[in-house]
Amino acid sequence: MKKRNGLLLLLLLFIFTPLFFGGCGMKEKKKEAEPYVYTGPVDLWIHVILDRMYVKSMSEDDPVWKILMGPFGSTRVYITGSTSVPVNETVTTTFKREINWGSNSFHVQSHTCSEINFMIQVEGKRTGTKEIGKVTVGNNPRQTIVIEFNESGSSIR
Repeated sequence: MKKRNGLLLLLLLFIFTPLFFGGCGMKEKKKEAEPYVYTGPVDLWIHVILDRMYVKSMSEDDPVWKILMGPFGSTRVYITGSTSVPVNETVTTTFKREINWGSNSFHVQSHTCSEINFMIQVEGKRTGTKEIGKVTVGNNPRQTIVIEFNESGSSIR
């Protein structure tokens, strides 16, 4: 009788143990929904406000230009941007746009999380190059960057 009770108890343990403890630590954790992150190309609208006094303060007269053209001549101003995309991509895009005095707007495409390094370049009667700063592109599909050059310096926002 004791042997029978022992076998019955053992049988009950084999039957009920998986019911109570089966799957303990075996279940897969459900993944939480990740927030949506836009990863496609991003349209960047770049607005540049250029004051003559900034160019005068950051560049110098080109002596060869003075000899050839005298007091007459033109100065061309360019804004350049080099873009590098992190995360396993080694894409580098460089753009160079001529800008005029006053307000200028143009459009470029970039990628989310890329970093754009901006520079101003002056050629002609005056010459010079200066790094302006860096901007990291967000995940908004349409963004605006405003760069302002005036007597007191440059700013990016």
